Amino acid sequence: ILNSELNQNANPNTTIVVGGLDGAANSNALVSITNIETSEERIVRSNSRGGFIAALTGSPFDEFQIISGGNSITIGSQVDIDVPLDTRIKLMNGAVNRNLAQLGSVPTTIEIFNDRAYVLNGFSDNIQVFDITQNPPVQAGTVTLPLGSDPVGIAFLNNTHAYVTNLISQTVSIVNIQDMSCEAIISQEDGNFAPCDEVILVEEGSFANPAGIVITNDKVYVANQNINELFVPVDNGFITVIDSDTNEIEKFIKATGEGTSGTGKGIKVIGDYIYVVNSGNVLFDFETFLFSCDTESPSSIDVIDTKKDKIDDSIEFALSEINPFVCSPESITASPDGDFAYIGSQLAGVLFKIDLDTNSLIRGADNPIIVTGVDDLDSTSDIEFNSEGYGFISMFNSDRVFAFDPKIDDVSPFPFLGEFPVGLRGDDPGSDFFDGPQLLAITDNGQNPDLFFITGISEQLGSVDTSLFIP
Repeated sequence: ILNSELNQNANPNTTIVVGGLDGAANSNALVSITNIETSEERIVRSNSRGGFIAALTGSPFDEFQIISGGNSITIGSQVDIDVPLDTRIKLMNGAVNRNLAQLGSVPTTIEIFNDRAYVLNGFSDNIQVFDITQNPPVQAGTVTLPLGSDPVGIAFLNNTHAYVTNLISQTVSIVNIQDMSCEAIISQEDGNFAPCDEVILVEEGSFANPAGIVITNDKVYVANQNINELFVPVDNGFITVIDSDTNEIEKFIKATGEGTSGTGKGIKVIGDYIYVVNSGNVLFDFETFLFSCDTESPSSIDVIDTKKDKIDDSIEFALSEINPFVCSPESITASPDGDFAYIGSQLAGVLFKIDLDTNSLIRGADNPIIVTGVDDLDSTSDIEFNSEGYGFISMFNSDRVFAFDPKIDDVSPFPFLGEFPVGLRGDDPGSDFFDGPQLLAITDNGQNPDLFFITGISEQLGSVDTSLFIP
């Protein structure tokens, strides 16, 4: 499949995407794709459903030979707009592998550190550790946390230790990621915190629903949501600053808004600053079962100067009359060039964008970047960038992952033929059931697949091989 926007003259360096729908090959089979004109060959492995996809180079309308399992076929090329969108999306499934591993109850976060993926399971009170050098990933162990912890965020201090925020127990665990044990827990009250070896007591009020967490300059920054038992904000959130050498609390920084770091990825170190997302509150009508933006709880992003540990700037998110459903920013990620940051929305299928040089909102509720739409309930749960500069956006309600080009702020740029279907509703948009892809993690260690996702409803680990789209 060729990009219809290109000049279709005899350019020998045209990117051409070749793929097969589910069942085209055997499950997890090797597939050889050869450009007959240039003899360029690419060998890929089909997914568990027998689909495959890969990008090669050649001249428009070159022919390709595909061999798998002793069977061979020769095909020609056509432009992308001549291929129905649903067919293109089914082809994109060739890069997706679902149900790689069963996760624990209520998975909340996935992070990659070195060659391992760490999945936090909220209601299972543990961390599953996967070796991602293996394909499919192999579980290397489990870190068990105290009963009732509800881990939601993790930050790595070094190759041995990581800090974990526990939302319900109002604590922070210090875990050894080498022997996969809980060495200590920072708590506001004493008690039985087995299997953690040590309890580090801090003053009451040090934590209030700790969620997002980052480490920089030998300090641990814990973002506290400050919510009640119904997950409604009781006041503005705050950031607790901990000395990583002594594990003593150094300072508290009050946020400018409510719902501080509503997810584990609502806080990010960018240069000498920490950007903290204050999502604000979202209203739910128990009669209509509809969500809406809370006009009394505005959203913002606080910019913390890590040298002074105080808020240097704050970016306000105004609500929109023309897009009343667009609000509640959550995850934040810097662009590959470091000039901009992109922020997801809890309610709408959009991205917000800020200029990191001026700390100004340039794509807000009035003019967001459209991923799926501004009117229907969806959640741009996360966005991550790979080493090629492409972004990938997880859509919780629609079971899809979109590729994104930050140079033009466009979704599904060629050679991506459409979005990746990563769940039931991705296959069938009208399905009453969905898997709920939440957070993403990308590795740049040269291993493939390189993009991993967790699903909140079906509680599964999945992957996407984005390298297949680089000739």
